[in-house]
Amino acid sequence: MLYSILFLIFLKLIRLHNAGGVTISSTDWSALADSLDGDVMLPTDDNYDTSYRAWTATYDDVKPEAVVYCKSESDVVTVMNFILEHASEDGSVMDFAVRSGGHNLAGWSSSDGVVIDLSGLNQLYVSEDNTAIVGPGVSLSIFTKFAEENDFTLPHGDCASVCFGGFLNGGGFGLISRTFGMGVDWIKSINVVLPTGELIQTSQEDEYYGDLFWALRGGGGGNFGIVTQYEMNIPQKELKSPGLYLEISWNYDSNLWGEIASTWNSFVQDQSYGNHFAVYLRITPVTYITKDYYIQLHGFWTGEQVDGLMVVAKLLDKISVTPTQAKVDYVSFEGWIESSASDRLRYSSHCSSRFAFDTLSKGFFDAISTTLEDMISYDNYADPTDEDELTYGNPTEFLFIAPAGGAISNHAIGDTAFPWRDATYLFVVCARYMNDYENAYDFVEKWIVSTMDTVEPFLSDKSFINFPDNNLVNWQNAFYGDNYARLQSVKGKYDPNNIFRFKFSIEQPETNIYDSTSRFKPKSISPKKVHEFSIENEQVMQQSSNDDGKKGASSAVIVTSYVIAITTIVLLIAVIFKLTSKNCKNCKTRHTEYTPVNNQQVSSYNTI
Repeated sequence: MLYSILFLIFLKLIRLHNAGGVTISSTDWSALADSLDGDVMLPTDDNYDTSYRAWTATYDDVKPEAVVYCKSESDVVTVMNFILEHASEDGSVMDFAVRSGGHNLAGWSSSDGVVIDLSGLNQLYVSEDNTAIVGPGVSLSIFTKFAEENDFTLPHGDCASVCFGGFLNGGGFGLISRTFGMGVDWIKSINVVLPTGELIQTSQEDEYYGDLFWALRGGGGGNFGIVTQYEMNIPQKELKSPGLYLEISWNYDSNLWGEIASTWNSFVQDQSYGNHFAVYLRITPVTYITKDYYIQLHGFWTGEQVDGLMVVAKLLDKISVTPTQAKVDYVSFEGWIESSASDRLRYSSHCSSRFAFDTLSKGFFDAISTTLEDMISYDNYADPTDEDELTYGNPTEFLFIAPAGGAISNHAIGDTAFPWRDATYLFVVCARYMNDYENAYDFVEKWIVSTMDTVEPFLSDKSFINFPDNNLVNWQNAFYGDNYARLQSVKGKYDPNNIFRFKFSIEQPETNIYDSTSRFKPKSISPKKVHEFSIENEQVMQQSSNDDGKKGASSAVIVTSYVIAITTIVLLIAVIFKLTSKNCKNCKTRHTEYTPVNNQQVSSYNTI
């Protein structure tokens, strides 16, 4: 019995040391939850299985130790300082991911450590100086409804559940970007929690943080800090609403595909239409049960509506086949977003993207047709006649070609971190499949690589960070081009310890010219609510400047603790041995082997 007690004491001492590293106890998680306006979801909670999942099912097996739901800026400050306080002795912090809408198809909004969920930061209003205040958790469906009610719009995407956090961090390319530019072109100021746990506001004119303002507009999410709010300028030239929305579909045929693609391409290049022809060319499944596909024109005419009707009539007149279905209507932005959003089964997605910097040739469109035939030939599909298999067919292809140029090119390559201002098109291809289909993952991975190899001669090697491909080689140049070195400089200045990291996160510069003990100016702002858990900036800076001293002191304390613990245990064992040997001197000794209890009984700590 005494041996067992001593063993448990020894285990407890070890666990107390781990708690000072990256091990978080249930008590600590509970304390964090009590200090938040939001909540903390742990694996033992009933709704955990739905809380950690991202939009795509690809990364459902990546299960975090906790999901922290933030509902205020002070929540973000609190959780960032919580992560810093629970750093290991060598200064490293637990893995974490920042999630607004969870649409990152490369898995960068998933983590086996902590997921910081910003969906509760959905503040949205027009300020007194006629700017729009937008939280990172504002979804497209919420924004379009609000913008419609307030007679304005901003560049945005076309997926209802995408949120502004990820959308703007990547640059903000959307349906009406050809008319209004990138979303980041309209940002006036940004509130962001730095890797030190400090909340600051930055803008173009900012003397201290102007470089960070530049990097946050297209440098990708999760690289430099956690954005908690955008202040957006509202375009002076309001987009007339309701707008002329187009969704015109034909049943897929390889010959018809070439005809429609060529016609669409000529309209994109027609300078007489200005920047108003904001229409994507897509190939999309009719349903996710069968192998049937649509060729589709999807987007807006952003000029005068009468002119738009004439342009659409002219386009259809040049195509020999009558559309299978056509929606050409004056609809509000809210109307078309809501009509495009529907409940769906969750599937896994893989994607890739490339920019073009010249006109697209017939060879490019022929290459796309070839890749689609490969997808259709895959025979592992659900049986639509079987009620038990009424699910998404597996796998399916979805691709679109978006016209670029126009207002996007009004800015120079170095004006924001998004570099591809002179691109003419963006090509995006996705493959979707249900996780329970045998060999689907391997097929999709190979198919994506094969597709990009097939179209490579007709496109550039430049890619869009918001449609990332985990198989990219030389991703630094593909995503950022000549802007990458400048982004590294910003990374070295604000996150020299690489706290914000993921597979394709900005790397540290080879030579960091910044002194980490004095890199920040005292220009923090107060969050909307401040909790006692928050650490003052001066304390964070002092902690940063004394890291080496603390590491040495901590190491000394740890060694001393172990020596004392081991010495105590040895002495106790010696005493017990003498006592037991006297009592059992003339009897047969029976040894009982000790079996420790399971980890959940021994410890309430969860290792990150």
